[in-house]
Amino acid sequence: MAPLEQPAPIIVTRQTPETVVLTADVVLPPDADGRIGLTAVIETLDGATSYWALAHPAEKPDFTIPTHSS
Repeated sequence: MAPLEQPAPIIVTRQTPETVVLTADVVLPPDADGRIGLTAVIETLDGATSYWALAHPAEKPDFTIPTHSS
């Protein structure tokens, strides 16, 4: 898996006193095979950070971005 170079997603949020709904429209390149790994790192106003993902294929979650050496 490698980071995908693409435009930033279009993000829309809606908030009530009890919930926050975030919608992100992501444009995939034409050669995408349909498998994506969606993740989010969320920082609250008080500075707390939480990490979210649809799945963690490894035993422990890993939110680092892979790098490739030339």
